[in-house]
Amino acid sequence: MRPYGNGRRVFYGLLWTGWTAVFVIGGLGVLFGGQILAGVAGLVIGGFTGRYAYRIWTWRARRLVFSSSGNAAPGGKPASGVSHGST
Repeated sequence: MRPYGNGRRVFYGLLWTGWTAVFVIGGLGVLFGGQILAGVAGLVIGGFTGRYAYRIWTWRARRLVFSSSGNAAPGGKPASGVSHGST
């Protein structure tokens, strides 16, 4: 059984593919603009986001993350493990 539906996979896959494009294009622009460290950092972040996008598209991501801050997908458990409610 898949941990999430195909609609969510497509939404998050497109989201993270877009973030990958933003970071890679921005990293290259800054790199060719003369700021080597910032350009390399943008390309490294683009590489990580691209890897996560690939994992989403190939059903290998265990959970879907909406942003890079580590928040779980809407309806999921918080990444910190803190439950919001009585036990």
